[in-house]
Amino acid sequence: MLLISFYLFVVGKVTLECFCCFQVNIKGERNLYIYIYN
Repeated sequence: MLLISFYLFVVGKVTLECFCCFQVNIKGERNLYIYIYN
């Protein structure tokens, strides 16, 4: 159970970091940003 919790934590952390980096990369591309969130 602890291993599963750790795995989910790591996956969540990596996903969040990738998402943040991705947002920074497309900051100037509002059309793409709007497209993704709609």
